[in-house]
Amino acid sequence: MADGDPPVKKQKLEIKDKNLHLFERCKKHKDTLCIALKELETWNLFGFCFVRLEQCNAAFSCCFTQAWCATLRHVEDEDVDEKNKKLVYFGSVLDVDVLKNFLNNQSKISKEQAKALEKLADSLDNIQEINKVLKEELENSDQSEVRWAVVCASHLLTSLAITNQMTVSDTGSPARFHQCPCASGCKKPIRVGDTSIGHKDVWHGSVDILLGPVAIVTSPEQELFAEGISTFELKMGNLEVGRHQLIAETIVFSHAQNSLGYKLGLVPTIALSKDRVKVFMYDPNKDLLYESVELPLFDDRNLSVSTVVALWLAINYIHFEAHVPASHTEFGYTANFRKALHDDKKMEIYRNKIRIGGCKQPSRTKPNLMGFSYGKLGWLDVKRKDDEVK
Repeated sequence: MADGDPPVKKQKLEIKDKNLHLFERCKKHKDTLCIALKELETWNLFGFCFVRLEQCNAAFSCCFTQAWCATLRHVEDEDVDEKNKKLVYFGSVLDVDVLKNFLNNQSKISKEQAKALEKLADSLDNIQEINKVLKEELENSDQSEVRWAVVCASHLLTSLAITNQMTVSDTGSPARFHQCPCASGCKKPIRVGDTSIGHKDVWHGSVDILLGPVAIVTSPEQELFAEGISTFELKMGNLEVGRHQLIAETIVFSHAQNSLGYKLGLVPTIALSKDRVKVFMYDPNKDLLYESVELPLFDDRNLSVSTVVALWLAINYIHFEAHVPASHTEFGYTANFRKALHDDKKMEIYRNKIRIGGCKQPSRTKPNLMGFSYGKLGWLDVKRKDDEVK
C-alpha cells in the first residue's frame, strides 16, 4: 500500500484485507457451518411454533415469579388445519443468508457483521476448550441452574456476542457470583447489577442475565405452573418448567427493547437449562410470539455446532435482521396479547412505559392477584378461593 494513498482509499483497503483474513478463518470451518445452516433451515429440531395467550395476569402489578398465562401453541390448536401445523425454521426468522453468502464469498458485510463473524470464528477455533469447561461444570451434580447459566454465559454466550456488557442480577441467587464460578477456576470477573425490567403496575422483575440487548433466563428450579402434556411438550425437557414466567419475561423484555426507540420488532430471550436451550421471540408491533423446541446444547459429549450458530444469530440479532416474514403475518396466529390483557390503559404502559432498571421484584411476597389457587395442572386446575372446601 503506497504511503501517498488517500485516507478513504487506505481505509477501504484495510477493511478489504481484514475481511479477506476473516474469510480465510471462517473457510476452515465451512463444511461444519454449511451443515449447521442447512439444519437451521430444514430440521424440525430447529423449529419454532407460534404461541397464543388465552388468559394472563399481565394487567396486574405482578412479579415474574407469579406470572401466569394460559397459552395455546398453533401445532396443538384444533382450529388450525393439519396442513398448517408445521414448525417454522430458525432460518426463516433469523437471517442465515449473511453467513451463507459470506462463506461463498458472495456478499459484502457491514462492520458490525464482521465483528460478529470474528466472534463466531473465535468460538469455533476454541470450541474444544469451551466444551471442556462446560462439561467439567456439568459433572458438578450440586450446581444450581443459575450457577450453570453464569458459567455458560461467561464461557460460551459472551464468546459469541459482539457486546461485552454482561450483567448478572444482583437479586436472589445470581447475586453471589462476583466472579465466574466454573470448576476450571478461571475466576473471570462478573459484573453484578440491576437487571430488572417492566413497570411496577404490570409484569416486572429481574432476569438472571442481561447480555447487551439479549435477556438470558433460567427455568425456575421448582415447578410452580405447568401446563398439560401435549405432543409438542413431549419433545421438551426441563425448560417446560416455569414456562409462564419465561413467556412473561419475553414479552416484557421485547417491549422494553422496542420502547428504547430502536426499530427492532422481533426480540429474542434465551432460556437455559443444564443441557438444552430454548429461544423465545416476540414482536410487539405484529403481536407474534415464537417459541422454539428445546435445542440440544451437546451432541453426545461435544457442543452442538448447529446450536452454537443458532445462539450466535439470536445473540447478535440486531446485526442480522431478525424479522417476521410476510407469510407468518399472513398466517395470522397472533399472540393475542392485547385481548388477553383486557385493559387498554395497561396496554399503554407496555407500549410506552416499560423500562430496563429500577423495577425489581419487591422482597415481600404478593398475594395471588387473580384470586386463584393453583394445583399441579396450573391454570387448568384452578379453583376460586370462594369455592374451596373449608
